[in-house]
Amino acid sequence: MLRHSSATPLDAIAVGEGGRIALAASSLTGNTWDGAVLLLADESTATLLPMEAGVAAVAWLGPEFLAAGDDEGKLTIWELPDHAVGTPPPPLLELCEHTALIASLSASRGGARRVASASADGTARVWSVVQGLDASSHILAHTSARASWCDCLVHAVKWLPEPESIATAASDGVVRLWDLRAAQPLVGRSPATDAALLALDVDASQLCVGCEAGRVIQFDRRNLAKSLVEAQVHQGAVTSLQLSSDTSSGRTLLASTSADHTAAVVDARSLCEVARFTQHSDFVSSAAWVASAVPGGYSLLTAGWDKQLLRHDFQ
Repeated sequence: MLRHSSATPLDAIAVGEGGRIALAASSLTGNTWDGAVLLLADESTATLLPMEAGVAAVAWLGPEFLAAGDDEGKLTIWELPDHAVGTPPPPLLELCEHTALIASLSASRGGARRVASASADGTARVWSVVQGLDASSHILAHTSARASWCDCLVHAVKWLPEPESIATAASDGVVRLWDLRAAQPLVGRSPATDAALLALDVDASQLCVGCEAGRVIQFDRRNLAKSLVEAQVHQGAVTSLQLSSDTSSGRTLLASTSADHTAAVVDARSLCEVARFTQHSDFVSSAAWVASAVPGGYSLLTAGWDKQLLRHDFQ
């Protein structure tokens, strides 16, 4: 089912509280690569938040704050309480400490208004957004990868259930677990030394990574010494992973998107395929779970470079 058709390729989806949807978009026009964040009110109406560079990552920080990372390394934050459709508010903050594109954003759990960013500059950063202070005091930032990663690109970052811990996946094929109070990663594990790790998701018990070669690998989050399950889910690079948060059905699903123009849903424990969606005609960049209107059913949003946001309903 078509949810929204964009004028530009779509790179990321974020679904906030109350079902608010934000899309990261990029557009190559002549010699200029610009972008925007689209806030959807319904399938046909969107508020446009224009940016000066392509946007690859977007995340909600609670119900009222939205963060976006662009291709020049700028992190932009808006305050959006009951935004009016068609009226773009000015940015609350524009933060330029990254020196290359921001590939991934992850908001902390529990409403602390902290966001972690992963960048092609070889770092992940953690930002604390404080409401009501001047701009110079809004952010408490540090580079969690304090040891140099040289030319290592950090493709993905996810906040762990513990409030001071994050996980990162990088182009050197290593997944790292970080305690933000320590200078070095607590754990570094290379599940695929011949392939970059491009995607990552994690819950209380497991950590899943997606590889450039199309494989998905699952670990026990408390022990990365050996993978639990591996599966060749895609024939192209895995571009995003998203674990389902609805546990009422008694099972956890894992959605993946890929450069092979498909999105897949697998059982998060066995990595056995549950569903595959082939409606996109180009690179599928991102997925997000949304509430299903059917009892016991599932609904997944996918976005891609074909400029389409699609909704997939399945049992």
